[in-house]
This record gives sequence, C-alpha cells and structure tokens, in this order.
Amino acid sequence: MATMARVRALSGVMALLLLSGCAFGPFDTDHLAPMPPPDSAFDEALSAEYVRLGDAERADYDWVDTARFYRRATDARAGLRVEPEALDARDLTPEDRAVLGPARDRLMRALLDGARALAPAAAARAQAGFDCWMQEQEEGHQ
Repeated sequence: MATMARVRALSGVMALLLLSGCAFGPFDTDHLAPMPPPDSAFDEALSAEYVRLGDAERADYDWVDTARFYRRATDARAGLRVEPEALDARDLTPEDRAVLGPARDRLMRALLDGARALAPAAAARAQAGFDCWMQEQEEGHQ
C-alpha cells in the first residue's frame, strides 16, 4: 500500500513538472542564448522566425507545435540545413495539398536559386510563413 502511495506522489510531481514546462527544454528557448550565432544570416533569421512561431503556439498551449518550431529554431541556430516542412509532415486535406504543394515548390525553387544568400531575412520569413501556413491548415479552425 505504501508503494502505491509513493507511485501516486511521484506521478503527481512529474505531472506538475511537465505542466509547468520548467523541467523540459522542448517548451522554452533558454538553451538558445548560450549557442554561438550561426555562420549564415539566413540561419540566424530562420531561427528567430521559428522562435516567434513557437512563442505564438506556446501562448495557445499548443505544445506539439511549440516543440516542433523550437526544435527547428535550434537546428537553424546550430547551422543545420532546415528545409521547409514536407507536405507529409502534416495531416492535410487533398484540397490543402493542391494549394500548398505548388507553393512549396515555388519556395524551394527560390531557396535553391540563392534566396538564402541574396535576401536572408525575407527568405527566412517566407520559409517560416510557409511552415506556419501548413500548421494552420492542419488545425483547420483558425
């Protein structure tokens, strides 16, 4: 009986930690501050854009997308190549795929044609905006 009480108490503490977001990094960006800036202006701008999106999702208590956008921010900050999300990364209707597919193709073409270097801030906004668009279409209620 005492063991069951300990399990319940421990479960309660773990639940509080998870809900508070204090113990786990996917729901905050504290780890980004000590990271050195990336070598590319695009990666730096992209990281900032994904932090902005993660912050917006956190304000809506959308923990899955908060973690997703913060992870992408971390990858960009680390200088990893972060591409616009693939259509298969989201649960989209056929109608949404018909619109988003060509839009993603145009975005990828612009990025591959040098937009990351020629207009890093605008390219980062475009990429993050596309990922946000897909996320909102997946939710389908905003």
